[in-house]
Amino acid sequence: MRKIFLFMLPLFAALLSMAQPAAKDFMVSVDGNYFKTKSTETIADSKFKTEEKSLNFSLSVERMLTRRFSVGLSLARYWDDGEASSSIYSGNELSMTVVETEANYWMPRVFCKYYLPVSGRFYVVPHLKTGYTKVEQELVGFQATATELSGTELELVEATGSTLASYGAVADLNYLDLELAPELVCFFAEHWGVSVYAGGLRYEKVSGDLEDSDWTFSFKPKYWRLGVNFTF
Repeated sequence: MRKIFLFMLPLFAALLSMAQPAAKDFMVSVDGNYFKTKSTETIADSKFKTEEKSLNFSLSVERMLTRRFSVGLSLARYWDDGEASSSIYSGNELSMTVVETEANYWMPRVFCKYYLPVSGRFYVVPHLKTGYTKVEQELVGFQATATELSGTELELVEATGSTLASYGAVADLNYLDLELAPELVCFFAEHWGVSVYAGGLRYEKVSGDLEDSDWTFSFKPKYWRLGVNFTF
């Protein structure tokens, strides 16, 4: 038994070393995330609802300049949908608003990573990423009001003084993001590994038809990603 152990130990150590990235290696990674959330808030006789769905996939290629440091390029595809609605009661008047948004876009990024060994094939990998793209965000919605409501049934169409209006628009946006965050990477076999990303520090800036910018430090599921890595 001891001889078998002494024989297997260096073999196992060799396999571990082969499973780790080396200088001048290339690495191809695929990661993705699906996120969905709903919220409802009631204030007095008014109700507010929001729903958000997001699906994204990313393909990355990086070059190990040393055993620890790499640079690379990535291309991500996003499908984002959102809906917000409100029902506001004031006296005998009801006002309803529903807004739906949709944006599907590609996002190219450049990045650098530093692989910090933790134990064996496990690494903590801080990365710095930045990207820029143009986004077309579609928006549709309607507003309805009704006055002089009577009884327990609220019928917008038949109520006295009711109005209904629908609208649609397309917003042309410039989108810039910057991300500084850690990943946990495990190379479980020669050439193969998995990565888990759970959030970090982000900066997002939107300009064009809408203007907004925001710093976010978050580990919410919205920012989680799971990926597979292949080195060659």
